[in-house]
Amino acid sequence: MKISSKQKEPQYKDRRKANWKRLPLTKNEIFDEQHQYLVEIMVDLRHHIENKRSPEFIQGVLTCMEKSFLRYFSMQEHLMELAGYPGREKHSDKHREFVINYFTEVRNNLPDLDAQGIEKLIRWLATHIYNEDKTMSAYLETSNGAEQR
Repeated sequence: MKISSKQKEPQYKDRRKANWKRLPLTKNEIFDEQHQYLVEIMVDLRHHIENKRSPEFIQGVLTCMEKSFLRYFSMQEHLMELAGYPGREKHSDKHREFVINYFTEVRNNLPDLDAQGIEKLIRWLATHIYNEDKTMSAYLETSNGAEQR
């Protein structure tokens, strides 16, 4: 995943220990809870990789993680559509690009997946929250058409 030079990337003092507590917040309780859950899966995956779990076990965690991302992205995209969010198409494209690129890359290189690969994922999520989700969340908050709570 390449991060455009136009995008801002949140800075962590120690990227090896990046966790949900240091992710930027959207101030949308539902979104932020989902971000926390996604990072918890990633941290668990990193732990299993560092502890040399079997490829089959790692594949199972990856499948769970991919399904979680897809459910979350679907929910976000539905809310954006309901609210008439003007950046919906671009935001949704970023979701699709991420799922296709990241999970294809991971599946093709599963034996080589390491903690750095998971950190790359955490950085992507943090950057996405900072650059896309915060803007979208603010729009949904002020939109009459989006019921979020």
